[in-house]
Amino acid sequence: MQQIPIPDEHEIDTILNMSLLESFGITTTNNKHLARQVFYSTIKYANNLIEIANKYNYQLEIKATYPTRTKYEPGERFRISLNNKVKDLEPSQVSPEFKAEIKAEQLRFAQESLYQQVRLENELFVERLSSKLKRSKRLNDLMSLNTIAEMSAECFCRSSKKSKPRMICKKYLRQYLSNPNRVASAKKKFESSKFLVDFRDKFITEMQRLSVLLDISFIEFKFLSVKYIETQVEAQRT
Repeated sequence: MQQIPIPDEHEIDTILNMSLLESFGITTTNNKHLARQVFYSTIKYANNLIEIANKYNYQLEIKATYPTRTKYEPGERFRISLNNKVKDLEPSQVSPEFKAEIKAEQLRFAQESLYQQVRLENELFVERLSSKLKRSKRLNDLMSLNTIAEMSAECFCRSSKKSKPRMICKKYLRQYLSNPNRVASAKKKFESSKFLVDFRDKFITEMQRLSVLLDISFIEFKFLSVKYIETQVEAQRT
Protein backbone atom coordinates (compact mmCIF):
# COMPACT_ATOMS: atom_id res chain seq x y z
CA MET A 1 0.00 0.00 0.00
CA GLN A 2 1.21 3.48 -0.86
CA GLN A 3 1.67 6.31 1.65
CA ILE A 4 -1.21 8.78 1.87
CA PRO A 5 -0.29 12.19 0.38
CA ILE A 6 -0.44 15.29 2.59
CA PRO A 7 -2.47 18.18 1.12
CA ASP A 8 -1.41 21.83 1.41
CA GLU A 9 -2.65 24.02 4.25
CA HIS A 10 -5.44 25.63 2.22
CA GLU A 11 -6.87 22.22 1.31
CA ILE A 12 -6.51 21.01 4.90
CA ASP A 13 -8.49 24.03 6.13
CA THR A 14 -11.23 23.13 3.64
CA ILE A 15 -11.21 19.45 4.62
CA LEU A 16 -11.44 20.30 8.32
CA ASN A 17 -14.11 22.98 7.89
CA MET A 18 -11.82 25.35 9.80
CA SER A 19 -14.47 28.10 9.75
CA LEU A 20 -16.02 26.28 12.73
CA LEU A 21 -13.59 28.09 15.02
CA GLU A 22 -14.84 31.50 13.88
CA SER A 23 -18.48 30.37 13.89
CA PHE A 24 -18.16 29.18 17.48
CA GLY A 25 -16.20 32.25 18.58
CA ILE A 26 -13.27 30.24 19.90
CA THR A 27 -10.46 31.44 17.64
CA THR A 28 -7.11 31.92 19.39
CA THR A 29 -3.63 32.86 18.20
CA ASN A 30 -2.54 29.32 17.34
CA ASN A 31 -5.59 27.07 17.35
CA LYS A 32 -5.82 26.90 13.55
CA HIS A 33 -2.25 25.66 13.57
CA LEU A 34 -3.11 23.21 16.38
CA ALA A 35 -6.16 21.98 14.44
CA ARG A 36 -3.95 21.28 11.44
CA GLN A 37 -1.68 19.26 13.75
CA VAL A 38 -4.66 16.98 14.45
CA PHE A 39 -4.85 16.30 10.71
CA TYR A 40 -1.09 15.93 10.25
CA SER A 41 -0.75 13.50 13.17
CA THR A 42 -3.66 11.36 11.90
CA ILE A 43 -2.06 11.13 8.44
CA LYS A 44 1.29 10.33 10.08
CA TYR A 45 -0.41 7.58 12.11
CA ALA A 46 -1.97 6.04 8.99
CA ASN A 47 1.31 6.23 7.07
CA ASN A 48 3.21 4.66 9.96
CA LEU A 49 0.73 1.76 9.98
CA ILE A 50 1.23 1.36 6.23
CA GLU A 51 5.02 1.48 6.63
CA ILE A 52 4.96 -1.21 9.32
CA ALA A 53 2.70 -3.43 7.19
CA ASN A 54 4.94 -2.98 4.13
CA LYS A 55 7.96 -3.90 6.24
CA TYR A 56 6.35 -7.30 6.96
CA ASN A 57 4.92 -7.62 3.43
CA TYR A 58 1.34 -7.50 4.74
CA GLN A 59 -1.63 -6.00 2.95
CA LEU A 60 -3.37 -3.75 5.47
CA GLU A 61 -7.03 -2.79 5.58
CA ILE A 62 -7.57 0.61 7.20
CA LYS A 63 -11.01 1.85 8.16
CA ALA A 64 -12.29 4.74 10.26
CA THR A 65 -13.78 3.86 13.65
CA TYR A 66 -16.40 5.98 15.40
CA PRO A 67 -18.13 5.85 18.78
CA THR A 68 -21.15 3.55 18.95
CA ARG A 69 -23.13 6.24 20.78
CA THR A 70 -24.38 9.25 18.84
CA LYS A 71 -25.42 11.51 21.71
CA TYR A 72 -22.77 14.03 22.75
CA GLU A 73 -22.11 14.45 26.46
CA PRO A 74 -19.92 17.44 27.44
CA GLY A 75 -16.49 16.37 28.60
CA GLU A 76 -16.85 12.75 27.51
CA ARG A 77 -14.10 11.46 25.25
CA PHE A 78 -15.19 10.39 21.78
CA ARG A 79 -12.85 7.74 20.39
CA ILE A 80 -12.43 8.46 16.70
CA SER A 81 -9.51 6.62 15.16
CA LEU A 82 -8.41 4.18 12.46
CA ASN A 83 -8.89 0.45 12.71
CA ASN A 84 -6.47 -1.83 10.90
CA LYS A 85 -6.52 -5.47 9.89
CA VAL A 86 -4.11 -7.65 7.94
CA LYS A 87 -5.83 -8.77 4.76
CA ASP A 88 -6.29 -12.51 4.06
CA LEU A 89 -4.73 -13.61 7.37
CA GLU A 90 -6.23 -14.73 10.65
CA PRO A 91 -4.96 -12.85 13.75
CA SER A 92 -3.15 -16.02 14.90
CA GLN A 93 -1.16 -16.03 11.64
CA VAL A 94 0.12 -12.48 12.07
CA SER A 95 3.68 -11.97 13.34
CA PRO A 96 3.92 -11.09 17.07
CA GLU A 97 6.59 -8.51 16.20
CA PHE A 98 4.18 -6.85 13.78
CA LYS A 99 1.45 -6.76 16.45
CA ALA A 100 3.88 -5.22 18.95
CA GLU A 101 4.92 -2.46 16.53
CA ILE A 102 1.28 -1.69 15.66
CA LYS A 103 0.34 -1.58 19.36
CA ALA A 104 3.18 0.82 20.12
CA GLU A 105 2.08 3.09 17.28
CA GLN A 106 -1.54 3.02 18.49
CA LEU A 107 -0.47 4.07 22.00
CA ARG A 108 1.74 6.87 20.62
CA PHE A 109 -1.12 8.20 18.51
CA ALA A 110 -3.62 8.06 21.39
CA GLN A 111 -1.26 10.01 23.66
CA GLU A 112 -0.53 12.56 20.95
CA SER A 113 -4.25 13.05 20.31
CA LEU A 114 -4.94 13.70 23.99
CA TYR A 115 -2.03 16.15 24.16
CA GLN A 116 -3.41 18.05 21.16
CA GLN A 117 -6.77 18.53 22.84
CA VAL A 118 -5.08 19.69 26.05
CA ARG A 119 -3.05 22.27 24.09
CA LEU A 120 -6.21 23.61 22.47
CA GLU A 121 -7.89 23.90 25.87
CA ASN A 122 -4.87 25.52 27.52
CA GLU A 123 -4.54 28.18 24.84
CA LEU A 124 -8.23 29.04 24.94
CA PHE A 125 -8.07 29.41 28.73
CA VAL A 126 -4.98 31.62 28.93
CA GLU A 127 -5.97 33.89 26.05
CA ARG A 128 -9.49 34.48 27.39
CA LEU A 129 -8.25 35.07 30.92
CA SER A 130 -5.38 37.29 29.77
CA SER A 131 -7.74 39.55 27.80
CA LYS A 132 -9.92 39.99 30.87
CA LEU A 133 -7.06 40.57 33.31
CA LYS A 134 -5.67 43.31 31.09
CA ARG A 135 -8.84 45.29 31.74
CA SER A 136 -8.40 45.15 35.52
CA LYS A 137 -5.01 45.89 37.10
CA ARG A 138 -6.32 44.98 40.53
CA LEU A 139 -7.35 41.50 39.40
CA ASN A 140 -4.14 41.06 37.43
CA ASP A 141 -1.97 41.89 40.43
CA LEU A 142 -3.94 40.16 43.18
CA MET A 143 -5.07 36.97 41.45
CA SER A 144 -2.38 34.41 42.33
CA LEU A 145 -1.22 31.53 40.17
CA ASN A 146 -2.80 29.16 42.71
CA THR A 147 -6.18 30.82 42.23
CA ILE A 148 -5.84 30.77 38.43
CA ALA A 149 -4.78 27.11 38.41
CA GLU A 150 -7.73 26.16 40.62
CA MET A 151 -10.08 28.05 38.29
CA SER A 152 -8.73 26.15 35.29
CA ALA A 153 -9.72 22.83 36.85
CA GLU A 154 -13.38 23.86 36.76
CA CYS A 155 -13.39 25.20 33.19
CA PHE A 156 -12.97 21.94 31.31
CA CYS A 157 -15.39 19.30 32.53
CA ARG A 158 -14.72 15.58 32.37
CA SER A 159 -17.86 13.49 32.66
CA SER A 160 -16.10 10.16 33.15
CA LYS A 161 -16.06 8.97 36.76
CA LYS A 162 -12.40 8.03 36.31
CA SER A 163 -11.45 11.50 35.09
CA LYS A 164 -10.35 14.01 37.68
CA PRO A 165 -10.53 17.78 37.09
CA ARG A 166 -7.47 18.79 35.08
CA MET A 167 -5.60 21.75 36.51
CA ILE A 168 -3.36 23.63 34.09
CA CYS A 169 0.21 23.47 35.39
CA LYS A 170 1.59 26.64 36.98
CA LYS A 171 4.69 26.59 34.79
CA TYR A 172 2.50 26.98 31.70
CA LEU A 173 0.36 29.67 33.37
CA ARG A 174 3.45 31.57 34.48
CA GLN A 175 4.78 31.51 30.93
CA TYR A 176 1.65 32.91 29.29
CA LEU A 177 0.21 35.02 32.10
CA SER A 178 3.42 36.69 33.26
CA ASN A 179 3.03 39.67 35.59
CA PRO A 180 5.91 40.81 37.84
CA ASN A 181 3.41 42.32 40.29
CA ARG A 182 1.34 39.14 40.71
CA VAL A 183 1.19 37.84 44.28
CA ALA A 184 2.45 34.34 45.04
CA SER A 185 -0.70 33.51 46.99
CA ALA A 186 -3.77 35.66 47.31
CA LYS A 187 -4.89 36.91 50.69
CA LYS A 188 -7.92 35.12 52.11
CA LYS A 189 -9.76 38.41 52.31
CA PHE A 190 -9.33 38.92 48.56
CA GLU A 191 -10.14 35.30 47.67
CA SER A 192 -13.50 35.57 49.46
CA SER A 193 -14.29 39.07 48.21
CA LYS A 194 -17.43 39.56 46.12
CA PHE A 195 -15.27 41.20 43.45
CA LEU A 196 -13.23 38.02 42.86
CA VAL A 197 -16.06 35.57 43.46
CA ASP A 198 -18.29 37.27 40.88
CA PHE A 199 -15.47 37.43 38.33
CA ARG A 200 -14.51 33.80 38.96
CA ASP A 201 -18.09 32.49 38.63
CA LYS A 202 -18.76 34.42 35.41
CA PHE A 203 -15.44 33.39 33.86
CA ILE A 204 -15.88 29.70 34.70
CA THR A 205 -19.44 29.72 33.30
CA GLU A 206 -18.21 31.33 30.08
CA MET A 207 -15.28 28.91 29.75
CA GLN A 208 -17.47 25.86 30.35
CA ARG A 209 -19.70 27.01 27.48
CA LEU A 210 -16.70 27.63 25.20
CA SER A 211 -15.08 24.34 26.19
CA VAL A 212 -18.10 22.44 24.87
CA LEU A 213 -17.78 24.27 21.54
CA LEU A 214 -14.05 23.54 21.47
CA ASP A 215 -14.73 19.88 22.27
CA ILE A 216 -17.24 19.64 19.42
CA SER A 217 -14.72 21.27 17.06
CA PHE A 218 -12.01 18.80 18.08
CA ILE A 219 -14.36 15.86 17.50
CA GLU A 220 -15.23 17.27 14.07
CA PHE A 221 -11.54 17.72 13.18
CA LYS A 222 -10.83 14.11 14.15
CA PHE A 223 -13.86 12.83 12.26
CA LEU A 224 -12.98 14.69 9.06
CA SER A 225 -9.32 13.63 9.31
CA VAL A 226 -10.07 9.90 9.51
CA LYS A 227 -12.78 10.27 6.87
CA TYR A 228 -10.25 11.82 4.48
CA ILE A 229 -7.79 8.98 5.12
CA GLU A 230 -10.49 6.34 4.59
CA THR A 231 -11.35 7.97 1.27
CA GLN A 232 -7.70 7.96 0.21
CA VAL A 233 -7.32 4.29 1.13
CA GLU A 234 -10.47 3.40 -0.83
CA ALA A 235 -9.10 5.28 -3.85
CA GLN A 236 -6.00 3.04 -3.83
CA ARG A 237 -8.18 -0.05 -4.14
CA THR A 238 -9.95 1.14 -7.29
